[in-house]
Order: sequence, then C-alpha cells, then structure tokens
Amino acid sequence: ERRSAGEPAVNVHIAQSLPKGDKFETVIQKGTEIGAASFLPFVSARTVVQYDARKEAKRTERWRKIAKEAAEQAHRGRVPRVEEPLGWRELLNRAERAKLALFCYEKETGTLLRDALRAAGPLAPGDDVFIVVGPEGGFTEAEAAEAAARGLKPVGLGRRILRTETAALVAAACVFYETGEMGGS
Repeated sequence: ERRSAGEPAVNVHIAQSLPKGDKFETVIQKGTEIGAASFLPFVSARTVVQYDARKEAKRTERWRKIAKEAAEQAHRGRVPRVEEPLGWRELLNRAERAKLALFCYEKETGTLLRDALRAAGPLAPGDDVFIVVGPEGGFTEAEAAEAAARGLKPVGLGRRILRTETAALVAAACVFYETGEMGGS
C-alpha cells in the first residue's frame, strides 16, 4: 500500500446549491478530476430545483457513480464522497468546522478568493477547505449575513459573474493552485 500521487494534501469540499438540470453532474465530474475531497449539495432560499427526497436517493447514487468513474479516469487514490442534499443550516454547521470556509458571493467586492487564501496563511496537509457556491439566482442578503456570522469568509471570484457550476470549479482550481497542487506558490 502506498499514497496515491493523484491526491492533494488539502481536502477541498465543494458545497453547491442544487442547480437545474445535470449541472451538478458536471461539477462532480470536473471537481473530482481537479481533486475535490467531497461534494455537498444543499438547498438554499433561491434554489430553483424542487427537492424530493425519493428522487434524490436515485440521483445521489448516480452522482456517486459519476464521482467513482471520474476518480478512476483521473488516477485518484480515493473516490470523493457525495453527500445527500443538506439544508442551509446543516451546511453551515458542517462548514464552520473547517480550517477555512469560503463563501462565494457575487456581491462581495472587498475580498477576492486569492486574498482570502493568502490571508489564511499556509494550509497544512489534511486541512479542510469548504467552498460554498450558491444557486443560479444567487444567495439572499440574509443568507450572506448568516454565513458571515457563522465564520464563513465571503469572497469574490473577480469582475465577472460566473454560472453556478463554473464558480465551483474555478474556486476549487484556485485553492489547489494557491496550495501548490497545480504549480502554485
């Protein structure tokens, strides 16, 4: 038994508000290739998808299969976890236990993702980084305030407004770049 060269030292967890269609499948597939440790779908105030627990069990199994196949293709040493969909407060409870919890918020103009990562200081192997990305309609101001009050760091991803599935992947890639997993410093 030996450590897989395809596994990043830092555990990046992508928390994604349930998007429409098969967009979450894209996030899982590409996020697994990039190196995500887990995926946490959740329901927020502006989530468009109607959550149905019976249907979600089947979809969760499909998502897990996608993660497994993407992990094999990317020569990962482990398959990322795909959680059952969470409620907003349950997600916040999970995120606030991480070493660093980043809340991607389109109205955040003061702190960019890069700046928050650098301000947090070096991340050690095994540290957990949560990336929380909202639905197609964005987060409500009340959700943003609650996330900040619970210790999540609001960050912007630049001057462009990204689609929800793009934002998750860009943020994960930036974390891996900044931690040296993708040639970063």
